[in-house]
Amino acid sequence: MKKKFKDFLNIIKVKLEQLEVKVKLKQLSVKLKQLKVKLKQLVNPEQIKDRLKQLKVKLKQLAVKLEQLNHEPIGIILLLIGFSFIGANINIHIWEKNFPAYSEVKWQTTTNETGISITLDKVILMEDEILVYTTMNKVTTDAVLYSWQNMYINGKKLQGGLSGTYDHTDKNRQKAIFRFVLDHEIKPNENIKIEYIIEDLKYGNSNYETKLISGEWSWEFIAKASELSIETDIVDINQSFILPNDQVVTIDYLANNYINSKLYFTISETENDMEFIKFEIIDDSGNKLTSAHGTYFNEEGGYYAFDSIDLNRTSYITIIPYLMKDNIPFNDGFTVEF
Repeated sequence: MKKKFKDFLNIIKVKLEQLEVKVKLKQLSVKLKQLKVKLKQLVNPEQIKDRLKQLKVKLKQLAVKLEQLNHEPIGIILLLIGFSFIGANINIHIWEKNFPAYSEVKWQTTTNETGISITLDKVILMEDEILVYTTMNKVTTDAVLYSWQNMYINGKKLQGGLSGTYDHTDKNRQKAIFRFVLDHEIKPNENIKIEYIIEDLKYGNSNYETKLISGEWSWEFIAKASELSIETDIVDINQSFILPNDQVVTIDYLANNYINSKLYFTISETENDMEFIKFEIIDDSGNKLTSAHGTYFNEEGGYYAFDSIDLNRTSYITIIPYLMKDNIPFNDGFTVEF
């Protein structure tokens, strides 16, 4: 093992000598140290936004340096150290920045040089995700899609935002709802700092032509989690059934609020091929609940989202599981009374 490691070091040394990149590596190291000093000097919150933009430029310059190093191992290592350091410091300084209250940012409209305006209508915190509602005032009658968007909570990037739903209210205005997945529970009394960024748009016309609109629309605010949360009723179910591959599926509970209802389930492990399932919900009047956007599924379980259920007017529902490969009911279903 020691010999292999020594050989590896010798290979790197030879390549560095051949490419004569020692000077470039030293310059890159100095550049990272300069960034470190500048980050430590960010005591004025008003400077942070401008400095973050400058850091984006610096990172692009570092990426060019990496290309010049022909992706040599030591160059990659040094660059990654710089990236991780910058990310850590930005996360620390998130708490030094003065974020406006959610009430000040809600309904706030951002317009960039393209003339397109986007309004942040509301942000809703649910048990395992965050919903963002926006309205876009367009300069074209074509459908405009959000090309790329990100959300950060306390400086940590969330998953999601790549798909959503759009609703055209008129020729020049459309509403959108996007979901971001939470990887941990947020307590009701917890203060959270949120940054929501939309980068670039794209639209397609009737001739199936697409066009990219460069720009950035962003909002940031602080709020208590309870301020963003909505009331959700939890209905315990705890009904299980066995699939043909011997996996045990347990329907755990139903989470219902005015936005949607989610049917949560878990699946046991198996050495056989995994079966894919879906669910159908029928109310006491015989009406099927429409599937809603936001279904999540993996090998351990997940949830299926449906339209909201009016628990005051519905006495019971019937949940029917399906095997996806056959698209036929697996059994007669389970009745859940409210």
